[in-house]
Amino acid sequence: RGGAGGRPRTAKELAAMREAESRMAKALKDKLNARKEELEAIKARSKRETAELRSLLISQRKQLEDAKMSEHDRAMKLKGALADAEHAFGSEMGTLVEHNARLLSQQNQMLRSIPESLRVNAAVLARAADIERVVRKEEEKKRREELRALRRSCDREIASETAKFNAFRAAKDEEVEGVIADATAFKKRTKKEITALSAELTAVFEYSAKMTTLVHDMLDGRHPVRQAASGLRAFTVPRSAAPRDPLSGHGDTSQLLGTLVAKHGRLGVHTTRARGVGAGGGDTSAGGGGTTG
Repeated sequence: RGGAGGRPRTAKELAAMREAESRMAKALKDKLNARKEELEAIKARSKRETAELRSLLISQRKQLEDAKMSEHDRAMKLKGALADAEHAFGSEMGTLVEHNARLLSQQNQMLRSIPESLRVNAAVLARAADIERVVRKEEEKKRREELRALRRSCDREIASETAKFNAFRAAKDEEVEGVIADATAFKKRTKKEITALSAELTAVFEYSAKMTTLVHDMLDGRHPVRQAASGLRAFTVPRSAAPRDPLSGHGDTSQLLGTLVAKHGRLGVHTTRARGVGAGGGDTSAGGGGTTG
């Protein structure tokens, strides 16, 4: 098609413009692919780390439940030992009373079987019975004191183990809360990062579409060509028709754009801009057909 003033473009000019369009399309395609790869990597990392955090939470909960069961079993064993001791004491006291009753019965039988003249004075027997009662009471008192001491010891041990378990549970609860807080912060940070990358990806896509439209407009002759004093020709493109470079103005604030710049050297933007459309909507000089960066 003809350029400004109806002058037909040469095959060389058309080939140069098509080559420029092809380079820009490839560069923008590389940008999009790089952004997609970065976004997929972030999603994969987020999924992996979320799974690790979930596994850690399950492990912490299992440890806490195991600790609860262990302390409960220990307390039940102590209570069982106390009940066994009480039962043994009751059995022993019953046996002792039974034995004393048997001795008294035997004594009475023996007294009835001996002649009256050989029987011991009733006062002596009463005194012996009193002594026996005192001995029995002392023995029972001793046994009860031992049982109370055993009960106090068991109570102290149960209280100590309960305090240890409560401290352990509080520490585990705090640890689990910390893990949950870290997981929540990571989720928010990853979501924010994905949102930012999606916005950048959209900006590059829109820039690619606008640049493609601009190149087609230039090929279709919608923008005039100006002849410079030096003999070079340049396209004159209005400011409104020149899309804003999404890489400009980001500096180090964009991780993905920083990676792209380091990898592709601004994807040839600096070299092509010197031959293309200026950001201010004016025209810049370039031999033959001009392009945009």
